[in-house]
Amino acid sequence: KPASEAGVFEHIFLDMGDEQSIESDLSTYSSRLMNMKHFLKHANPRTLILIDEFGSGTEPVIGGAIAEAILQALNQKGCYGVVTTHYSNLKHYAMTAEGIVNGAMLYDTARMQPLFILQTGEPGSSFAFEIARQIGLPEDILKEAEKKAGEEHILFDKHLREILRDKYYWERKRESIKDNEKKLNELLERYEKELHEIAHERKIILEKAKREAEEILAKANKQIEQTIREIKEAQAEKEKTQKARKDLLEVKKTIENYDLDKKDMIEHKMELIRQRQQRKLERSRQFRKKEEDSLQEKSQSSEIRKGDKVRIPRFPHLIAEVADIIDDTVFLHAGNMQLTVQRNEVEKITSKNTASAPPSSLSNPHMEQISRKRFSFKTQLDIRGMRGDEAMKAVAAYIDEAIMLGVNEVSILHGKGNGILRQLVRSYLKGIKEIESFADAHVEKGGAGITEIKFK
Repeated sequence: KPASEAGVFEHIFLDMGDEQSIESDLSTYSSRLMNMKHFLKHANPRTLILIDEFGSGTEPVIGGAIAEAILQALNQKGCYGVVTTHYSNLKHYAMTAEGIVNGAMLYDTARMQPLFILQTGEPGSSFAFEIARQIGLPEDILKEAEKKAGEEHILFDKHLREILRDKYYWERKRESIKDNEKKLNELLERYEKELHEIAHERKIILEKAKREAEEILAKANKQIEQTIREIKEAQAEKEKTQKARKDLLEVKKTIENYDLDKKDMIEHKMELIRQRQQRKLERSRQFRKKEEDSLQEKSQSSEIRKGDKVRIPRFPHLIAEVADIIDDTVFLHAGNMQLTVQRNEVEKITSKNTASAPPSSLSNPHMEQISRKRFSFKTQLDIRGMRGDEAMKAVAAYIDEAIMLGVNEVSILHGKGNGILRQLVRSYLKGIKEIESFADAHVEKGGAGITEIKFK
């Protein structure tokens, strides 16, 4: 078997802490950009890059966009690295980019303590509101902050926390089942060893019993011979003959009882062992069945089939019916409206959560409201002249409304200018799974000043 192998890095680049310098006329963000410039120039497939709080130190939207572009360039160079960040656009990029994977340090939300366990595959939550509540920040301040953050962002962060919590719970369950199976196997091995020892002990007892029986038989033979001599010498006297026969019967009974006692003792001991083993095995089987049933119930409750009632967490007041499922794509009917979403974006409404479900949106008044919205919905959004954060809030609300109303195509008028709004819009659109494609409009319609969007 070959020995283990480990790679050797030619360069290890680290960006951590605050390197601002009044003497060198460098701000915190400038110093970090100088590091990024060095990384981009010298990185290769044998480079390890470690970056803490990637993109921080400047305006979040622009800082996040620059960080995403740098991360994309480093990924293309094939280098290795670990990057920590709180920016959602970097988390979205990692979900779609090949060669990059999201990760999160697990957090115990019940005790509000870190678990120091790295979980890969899903982005993590910052638990900002939970930590603020634990510290004792006034509740009215937190409520106002939640309003400013927006319902979509709050729901996204909430779902991340729930995913991490459920994943940690079921992993602990799985480990518990593994431990119980290990104990069960050890128990079976011990019983098999005990049965082997009992079988060996039984063999020894039988051999000993056989030797003792042979000794008894030898003594009985001597006594029989002695009795025969006494009968002959007594010349067939009636009393002595009867006594001799009685002695012979007692010898025979003693031999038979000895054999029965030995056999009964062995069989009784074997039966007790078998009964004890059966009870232990039955308890183990019942425990394992209970754990498996629990896992199966969890799996079945989340399985979505045609005809099921579901809700979309992004639109908490909308309840729809599954019309069809193809691979991971789910086709929904909500009254006269048709929606297409991914399987992991819907939540099945079961008997356990029906009570907590919002009022059905299939009612006529609600559908009339949606129909009115579709009629008045404009297929183009104008964000010219808006600031970056203001424009992105408008774009996010506009795209969500278009998806909810089942619109096929829309466009965003951002103008050409220096291209900042265009870049921000496209960075945001990359993370929306419901979007099939987006591109510049035809030159006659506005060219690079308009982004046309097609939904799946």
